[in-house]
Parts: sequence; C-alpha cells; structure tokens
Amino acid sequence: MNAQAEPVKHIPNILIVDDTPVNLQLLAEILKAYGYRVRVARSGALALQAAQHEQPDLILLDILMPGMDGYEVCTRLKADGRLRDTPVLFISALTEPLDKVRAFGAGGVDYLTKPFHGEEVAARVRTHLELRQQRRELEEQMVHLRELESLRDNLVHMIVHDLRSPLNGLLGGLELLSLNAKELAETDRKFLELARNSGRTLTEMINTLLDVTRLESRQMPLKLAMGDLGAFIRRSIDLLGKQAQDRCDIENGGGDGVMV
Repeated sequence: MNAQAEPVKHIPNILIVDDTPVNLQLLAEILKAYGYRVRVARSGALALQAAQHEQPDLILLDILMPGMDGYEVCTRLKADGRLRDTPVLFISALTEPLDKVRAFGAGGVDYLTKPFHGEEVAARVRTHLELRQQRRELEEQMVHLRELESLRDNLVHMIVHDLRSPLNGLLGGLELLSLNAKELAETDRKFLELARNSGRTLTEMINTLLDVTRLESRQMPLKLAMGDLGAFIRRSIDLLGKQAQDRCDIENGGGDGVMV
C-alpha cells in the first residue's frame, strides 16, 4: 500500500521595501532566521512590480523613499484587487502621530518605528500572518455556507413545487366528493370539510414558501397596497378557530365539540 503524501507546508512569502541596503539586509536576516521566504525591493516602483509578479503574504514597507514614498506605494497596492488584502506593515523613522495616522489611512495594518528590534518585528509579522490566515479560512467557510444554503433552498423549492401536483389532485377529488356531501352522514361531512380545509391550508403554505423563495432570490416584484391589518388578523383568528373546532369535533366522535 502506497504511503499517503503529506501536504506541502506553505512558507510565507514576505516582501521588504526599503531604499537603505543595510535595513534590507538586517530585516531579511531576521525573517529568514524564523523560516520565512524573503524578497527585497529598493524602491516603490520595484516593490509594485515584485508584488504583482508574485503576490506576497505580507509586506514590510518603509515610508521615506525617493521617487515614490511608502504612502503612495501602499495606496496603489490597496487599489489592486489581487493585492488589497495583503497586510502592509510600515517601518519608518517617522515617529509623529500624524505620520502613523496617515500610514493607517493609506491601508497599513501596523507601524513600527526605527530603530526596530528583531524579536518585535518577528512577533508582529507572525501575528498579522496568523490574522490573515484566519480571515482566509473564515471567508472560505462563508463561501461554503453560502453554497450549502443555495443547495438547501434549491432542494426545498423543488420539493415544495413537486408537492403541488398531488395536492391539487387530492383537493380536486375532495371537491368532487363535496358535490354529493348531502348523501353523507353528518360525521362524514365534517371529516370531508376538515380534509378540504386542511388541503387548502397546505396549498397556502406551499404558495407562501414559493413566494418566500422568489422574494429571497429577488425574482418576485412587490406591489405595495393599502390594507386592513385588523381584517387580516380577524380572518386568521377565524381560520385557526375553525380548525380547532373541527379537530375538537373529531376528537369527540362527531358530536358538539367544546373548545377549552
């Protein structure tokens, strides 16, 4: 028997963007020591090309760079549909609150100030990679739940729709029997009427379920109109009261039922 191959473990791919070679080398060594795959870019333009060529799992981004600063790079990344969910961690010598606010406004998820500590960088990178993975798993679960919900709705719609034909045949037979209801005994007439009412109720329930399905799929146009809520409530009470009375009559053997 062949041994089952183990799934290949994904090694996070991190893109470091900084125009200072010393910072690139130091950050790359720190992250490689933790087992990450690292790529580097010395300008904003090169960073965008590298990210578009191979989507990174996370980006460490400097702010003060010639040509295109980190704010613009982050803004362009977030405008790309493939890259907008990639976490961007700013690393900068700028320490003013407004600089941090601007970084978060551009789409950054974190902000580290220089000089940085290797353990802190690794800890924050690990945290945001885990958060991104959890978000991906949650999105996959949501997609799966929507698929299951769609299958359920389709199944319910099919079953309910298929119930209409035999129910219509049953109601048609009961209507024919009711034409000769005078020849039946009192108890039999009550049974017949109860069956007819139950059949009509089932028909209304099926039609309601089909209407709800059409409403949820936005395939049923709504026509707004004024209505009498009180009259609707009274009709509902009358219907439920008659059903309860019919059931009470049957349980009492066809005699005069007493509702409790």
